[in-house]
Amino acid sequence: MNSSERWAKAAKDVGMKYMVLPPCTDRFQHFDATADRLPRRSDCAFANPRANGISGGFNAFRQQE
Repeated sequence: MNSSERWAKAAKDVGMKYMVLPPCTDRFQHFDATADRLPRRSDCAFANPRANGISGGFNAFRQQE
Protein backbone atom coordinates (compact mmCIF):
# COMPACT_ATOMS: atom_id res chain seq x y z
CA MET A 1 0.00 0.00 0.00
CA ASN A 2 1.54 3.31 -1.05
CA SER A 3 1.22 6.65 0.73
CA SER A 4 -1.77 7.80 -1.35
CA GLU A 5 -3.64 4.59 -0.60
CA ARG A 6 -2.95 4.93 3.15
CA TRP A 7 -4.23 8.53 3.15
CA ALA A 8 -7.34 7.53 1.20
CA LYS A 9 -8.10 4.64 3.55
CA ALA A 10 -7.59 6.82 6.64
CA ALA A 11 -9.88 9.48 5.18
CA LYS A 12 -12.60 6.93 4.45
CA ASP A 13 -12.25 5.39 7.92
CA VAL A 14 -13.01 8.74 9.58
CA GLY A 15 -15.91 9.52 7.24
CA MET A 16 -14.23 12.08 5.00
CA LYS A 17 -16.13 12.58 1.74
CA TYR A 18 -14.17 15.39 0.08
CA MET A 19 -10.50 16.15 -0.47
CA VAL A 20 -9.48 19.81 -0.31
CA LEU A 21 -6.40 20.70 -2.31
CA PRO A 22 -4.63 24.07 -2.23
CA PRO A 23 -3.27 25.39 -5.54
CA CYS A 24 0.32 25.19 -4.33
CA THR A 25 2.52 24.26 -1.40
CA ASP A 26 6.11 25.31 -0.74
CA ARG A 27 6.01 27.37 -3.95
CA PHE A 28 5.37 24.27 -6.10
CA GLN A 29 2.31 24.38 -8.34
CA HIS A 30 0.06 21.31 -8.17
CA PHE A 31 -1.68 22.12 -11.43
CA ASP A 32 -0.32 22.75 -14.91
CA ALA A 33 1.13 26.23 -15.01
CA THR A 34 3.85 28.21 -16.68
CA ALA A 35 5.85 28.37 -13.45
CA ASP A 36 9.43 27.15 -13.69
CA ARG A 37 9.11 25.30 -10.36
CA LEU A 38 6.66 22.70 -11.66
CA PRO A 39 8.12 19.29 -10.67
CA ARG A 40 6.41 17.58 -13.61
CA ARG A 41 8.51 19.62 -16.06
CA SER A 42 11.60 17.71 -17.18
CA ASP A 43 13.71 20.89 -17.14
CA CYS A 44 12.88 21.64 -13.50
CA ALA A 45 15.74 21.10 -11.06
CA PHE A 46 13.28 19.29 -8.79
CA ALA A 47 11.92 16.99 -11.52
CA ASN A 48 10.72 13.62 -10.29
CA PRO A 49 9.08 10.86 -12.35
CA ARG A 50 6.52 10.38 -9.54
CA ALA A 51 5.91 14.11 -9.16
CA ASN A 52 2.28 13.88 -10.23
CA GLY A 53 1.11 12.84 -6.78
CA ILE A 54 -2.20 14.56 -7.36
CA SER A 55 -3.23 11.98 -9.93
CA GLY A 56 -2.20 9.11 -7.66
CA GLY A 57 -4.06 10.68 -4.75
CA PHE A 58 -7.27 11.16 -6.70
CA ASN A 59 -7.11 7.60 -8.04
CA ALA A 60 -6.58 6.20 -4.53
CA PHE A 61 -9.55 8.18 -3.20
CA ARG A 62 -11.73 6.96 -6.10
CA GLN A 63 -10.83 3.34 -5.30
CA GLN A 64 -12.13 3.83 -1.74
CA GLU A 65 -15.64 4.68 -2.98
